[in-house]
Amino acid sequence: MSWALRNAAYHSGKVFENAMQVPVSWRGLSLGPNDEPARTILSQVNGADMLVLLLEMEEDRTGVPLARA
Repeated sequence: MSWALRNAAYHSGKVFENAMQVPVSWRGLSLGPNDEPARTILSQVNGADMLVLLLEMEEDRTGVPLARA
């Protein structure tokens, strides 16, 4: 999902280059090449979603669960 968000931010909301690419999904949010341009990923996430994604990526990278309140 981080790849999709990065592509969308860098390419004016567009994630996929062709219709054969594999859809992405994370926490019930999914987006595939056939969803664009009618649905954009940047309209479906907010800053908190991006923060949660970053925290989950860090947990996966380190293998250490982060504290949650």
